[in-house]
Amino acid sequence: MYRNGCIIIAFLVLLTLPAWAWSHQDVWLRNEQGDRITATLNSVDPYSPKKTCGACHSYSTITSGYHFQQGFDVMKDGYDAGKPWILSPGMFGAWLPTAAAGRLAAKNNSSERQIDLSTYDWIGAGKVSAKHRIKNPSCGSCHPGGGPMEFGRDARGRADGSKTHVTGEAANPGALDGDYSSRFTPDGKSAFRQSGVVEADCMICHSPGYRLEERSEQLYRRNYRWAASAGAGLGKVSGAVFTYRNPSAGPGQPGYEAGVWNLSKRPVVS
Repeated sequence: MYRNGCIIIAFLVLLTLPAWAWSHQDVWLRNEQGDRITATLNSVDPYSPKKTCGACHSYSTITSGYHFQQGFDVMKDGYDAGKPWILSPGMFGAWLPTAAAGRLAAKNNSSERQIDLSTYDWIGAGKVSAKHRIKNPSCGSCHPGGGPMEFGRDARGRADGSKTHVTGEAANPGALDGDYSSRFTPDGKSAFRQSGVVEADCMICHSPGYRLEERSEQLYRRNYRWAASAGAGLGKVSGAVFTYRNPSAGPGQPGYEAGVWNLSKRPVVS
């Protein structure tokens, strides 16, 4: 009885410890170049989960799991000879008509008719209304980042972790590339240089007050590198790579996909 009483008292003492004893230590937020974000030098930059959290935690090990890969690590063109639209066993590459905004394109294509969603559009081709109500979710809204939202595919359609989408796009791939084309942009090419990539966002699971709707809205604006900052509530993002002309128009309605692309002025965080 005495022992049980001591255990109960010890437990109650633990409950009264200051909250800071259980919190994460303070860390510097870093941008995608790995530089510390300061009030005087680069305060308008979005923070990089990879450079911030990855300074202590093994980013590559964490993002190698299925939670982030979703089939990307084993995908290839012709993955299923009997079902050519299936490129992997996971949500990135498989196709479920009841759970996907569209079908992911193979890396290699011979006609525009073969391309529904390139990787660039798979990430962010969604829409919310002016009242922040989802009109059409993008596939990227349900993906935590990293994996296929950060890296592209090689010539055989296999995962290539040696270059990010920004680097892959800079190599001037063909017009029918499954990663770097787009059926929404003015020139039919992806805009990863302006949008950035979507790194694995640790705070989705590790921040109780995470704002998933804010993250999704940045993806729909094609502000990929800014999504983590908005979701974690680390600042307000002003500006957009893409803006819908009529946010209220839903799928099948006139002007649903119409909008303005801003490929010259970079969004900022305040």
